[in-house]
Amino acid sequence: MKLLIAATPDSIERCQIERELNLMQVDPALLWQPYETLSGGEQTKLQLTATFAQDGYFLLLDESTNHLDQEGRAQITTYLNHKQQGFIITSHDRNFLDKVIDHTLVIERHQLVLTHGNYSTYFK
Repeated sequence: MKLLIAATPDSIERCQIERELNLMQVDPALLWQPYETLSGGEQTKLQLTATFAQDGYFLLLDESTNHLDQEGRAQITTYLNHKQQGFIITSHDRNFLDKVIDHTLVIERHQLVLTHGNYSTYFK
């Protein structure tokens, strides 16, 4: 007799988040710690991977480098550069933007300006 264990939506979601944490090179054990015990950077990484674990969305990421040290910023930069999924990102971190974006959309006075390239390309 075979025993079948049905995967619940929660377990599927946890597996997807663990997969994303692995892709970010973050220990998946982070998912099992109480959220309030995580540092601000760990919370940011967990939120970001949980967001990308959802399929079929074009994501809006707002200031995704907040609460991160240089190592954390590098992890997120590498992670985002390997994503095949599109996203829109807002950030005041110009160096980070230069490393992760390939188009820039800027609101200038009463118009939108779309530039192919990173922030430095737009600024020139």
